[in-house]
Amino acid sequence: MPCWDKVLAPAIRSDLHLVVAGRGNSILALVKYLDGIGDADIVGVNIPNGIFGADDMQRITRWLNRAETAFLLAPGDPRAHYRVRIFTLDRRRRR
Repeated sequence: MPCWDKVLAPAIRSDLHLVVAGRGNSILALVKYLDGIGDADIVGVNIPNGIFGADDMQRITRWLNRAETAFLLAPGDPRAHYRVRIFTLDRRRRR
């Protein structure tokens, strides 16, 4: 789980507040990994999907009232493990 090992776990250990949003198999894989759920049992786990757009992410950032909020998303590049969108209280940061 590269995203967990390299990004999420270190952030949690350094006492950052995280909101993890994803869809379908990405969140299911994280739950399977963290809870140690076997292949046969994961089939019965249902995690409802939500669809987040830039406006939603900006609203969440304002609601959290943090200087910056990073959202980890599915990668757009097949060589990547994830994609990051960073929002400040007033706008999305360009990178």
